[in-house]
Parts: sequence; C-alpha cells; structure tokens
Amino acid sequence: MVIESQPGQGTVVTLLMPRTHSAEPPEAVALMTERPAGGSEAVLVVDDEDQVRSYSVDALRELGYRVLHASDAGSALNALDANPDIRLLFTDIGLPGGVNGRQLAVEARRRRPDLKVLLTSGYAAEVLLGGGRLEPGMQLLPKPFSHGDLRAKIRGVLDAPHRPSRILVVEDDPMVRMTIVEALADAGCWIEEAATASEALIKFDADYAELDAAIVDIGLPDGRGDGLVDAFHAVRPDLAIVLATGYGDAPAKESFQHGAHVAILDKPFEGTALRAALLSLGVLLGS
Repeated sequence: MVIESQPGQGTVVTLLMPRTHSAEPPEAVALMTERPAGGSEAVLVVDDEDQVRSYSVDALRELGYRVLHASDAGSALNALDANPDIRLLFTDIGLPGGVNGRQLAVEARRRRPDLKVLLTSGYAAEVLLGGGRLEPGMQLLPKPFSHGDLRAKIRGVLDAPHRPSRILVVEDDPMVRMTIVEALADAGCWIEEAATASEALIKFDADYAELDAAIVDIGLPDGRGDGLVDAFHAVRPDLAIVLATGYGDAPAKESFQHGAHVAILDKPFEGTALRAALLSLGVLLGS
C-alpha cells in the first residue's frame, strides 16, 4: 500500500495486489483442482422421473462418461445385456413395474458379477429394506444430490476395488470340505468353515451382514441342510446359497429347484462346477 499526500490536493492511497494470470481467484483455482475427476466408463442410469434422470445423465455426460439410461427395470436389463461394456449401474430404488431398484441391482449382478452398483433414494424406508443394510458391493447416494455429490460418488464407486467374496462352507466331511475350500481360495474368496448345522448358525449370526454366499451340504450330523437354508434366508433373503445334494435327496432338490438365490449342485462335483454355480447366483469370483 502506498500513500501520497500533497497540501491543497488531498491524499491518494494506492493498494497493490499480487498479479495472477488466472481468470479465477486463487481460492477458486484450488477448489477446482481438488474436485474429483470424471471418466470415460459406460454408466447406466435408471430413474422413472424424467427430470431427475435427465439431471443425472447430463451431469455425467459433461464429465466425459458414456451414459445410457432407462426408466424401468426391464428396459435397464435389456440395455445391460446389449452393452457388455457398462461398468456401473446407477439406479433409483423406487421404480415402477413391480421390480424395484434393489431387485434390479441383484438381478444385474447375477448376470454381471463384476458390475459396480450405486443406489439412490429419497426415502429412508426404502433404504432400510433387507434389515437396514445394503447388499455387499452396493453403495447409496441419498436424494437430493448435487452435481458435486454425484461426481464424487460415481468416481469413488468405479475406483473402489472389489473385496473378496465372503463364503460360509458347511460340510461335515473333512476331505470334501478341504476340496471346496481350496477351490474357493483359488478363486480369491474369503472363507469360513463349519462342520455342523449348529456351528454354521453361530458363524452365520456373527457375520451374516457381510456374507456373499453359503455352500451347504444337505446331510449334516445334527440337522438337514435344507432347514439351514431356510434359517439363513429368514435373516438374509438375498443370500446366495449352493445346496450340495446326493442321490437320495430328490424331495429337497425339488423344493429348492425354482427358488430364488439357490443353486442345486449334485455330489460329487468339481471346482469348476462349484464356481459356475456361484457365478450363476451373481457371486463375484477373482479368478
């Protein structure tokens, strides 16, 4: 600051500011550089409200993403099947047509286990479906959200590494159990083991929210595996379960043949058949 004063002419105060070549104030420049980047991945946006869907689509396209969009679950699944390069599903939980966003996400992950999922909702009650938690591998962006919220969350979900699938193996035969564990370990899974129904229930109660799947032998020394499946699904209806059966288990096989989230595997089976059964239920395997 320079002050110049002359008698009879007054005083001139000159305030000198540091020069910058940027059109934005330094604070604004700093904020811009800290913003999360966009990307070029393909994203599927699903929302039945036209204005909300357009808001998300326009925001993501401005960030460089290739965006597809749909207004209901059926159209979304068609788009997913026709575009194998879609990396992320961004869907509202409240959708018309009898299939909500969570159900859409589960089916999408069954078809594409590597798919990243981001759910959105303006209603807390919808989020609390399923025992107050989200399925493994799914995240939530509450409504209403800003461009900045959407930008950061989308990038964060895309960049997040897939965690190993957590699988509970319930089998009383030590050799069979060891074979199953080795096959799952080779596929990059995190494994818990149980030899009896009672032991399985203890481990399930301690870790049910984090489990991705269970492999259950139907013949256990202290109970039947099909009863264990019912107990698991009473708490976790979405839990993927492979039920291992023998030749004398036709009634149990029939009862679960068309059940959701259950695959039937006849003994003896190889690791490739086990991995295929898990993949058919949407369980992500590392290799």
